[in-house]
Amino acid sequence: MKFSSMVCSRRGLFFLLLSVLAGGCSREDVSRECASGECLVDISFSVPEFDTKSSISYSDDIRTISLGFYSEGHLEFSGKYSDLSEDIGVRLIIGRRYEVYTIANAVDFTMPEDESDLPDAEVIWNGTAALSEEGIPMASHVSFIPSRGEALDIQMTRLAARCDIIITQTAGCTFRVTDAGIRQSMAYVFPFSEGTPCDSTAQEPDREHFDTDVSSLTFYMFENLRGTLLPDNTDPWQKVPSNIPDCQELCTYIEITGEYTPDGGETSHVTYRFFPGEDATTNFDIRRNTLYTINLCVTGEGLGKDSWKITVTD
Repeated sequence: MKFSSMVCSRRGLFFLLLSVLAGGCSREDVSRECASGECLVDISFSVPEFDTKSSISYSDDIRTISLGFYSEGHLEFSGKYSDLSEDIGVRLIIGRRYEVYTIANAVDFTMPEDESDLPDAEVIWNGTAALSEEGIPMASHVSFIPSRGEALDIQMTRLAARCDIIITQTAGCTFRVTDAGIRQSMAYVFPFSEGTPCDSTAQEPDREHFDTDVSSLTFYMFENLRGTLLPDNTDPWQKVPSNIPDCQELCTYIEITGEYTPDGGETSHVTYRFFPGEDATTNFDIRRNTLYTINLCVTGEGLGKDSWKITVTD
């Protein structure tokens, strides 16, 4: 028999009625079973660090949480929390197996009634500018069988990758970044179906304008697993859209524009474009919860090339 389960915090308690079989038990019978067959589980959340200590502080913030507890394929109950300064406790049936799904920093996400619908559930990308206010979307799925006195720590996984661009310039020139951004980032991600790329890019590119000199840039972007599309390539200059015609409008790339001035020469506007990935020549994957570091060394070399990677205007 399924009966009422309780989700509680220190601010208050509330009951969610699950189901009572037709002609089932009285309220007193339900109370006795709850007292003898349930336990209160304290829930906490953690976010593993990136492989660098230079993470931006808000990347690890959990602003909102949506929880879904499933048993035998159906949603037993769900809860949404926006004040995580309070402890979260969930009263669960001892010995019952639960599939626990968690979404962080995606306030519009609603847990479906059937667990089988979760692989197709989407989290929408609201743009880089929203990260400081909403936080990076995260997800988790764990199996859990409660026992008395047991706590549950849920380890969250960021649904976005982070890309750090380190800009250096050689002697004999200066380069000042004026604009930079992400193009063809994914419009959404499947939080509980890792490895499944979506087929739609964000309508507007994430771009930022700079009035002062910068020597490094950080971008966040949703997972976009396109794979190794140029397996035999060894030349970074060939990692360009024209060589991946079937995916050229779906692979995420970074675009950086700045003012290039050679010593004693005139200033030109130069735009650099490149695809992140597992390497500089063959792979186009952007994987969730992964840090990519790219070193952009600005020289005069390549400015005369006829390439998608570099565009020079007066």
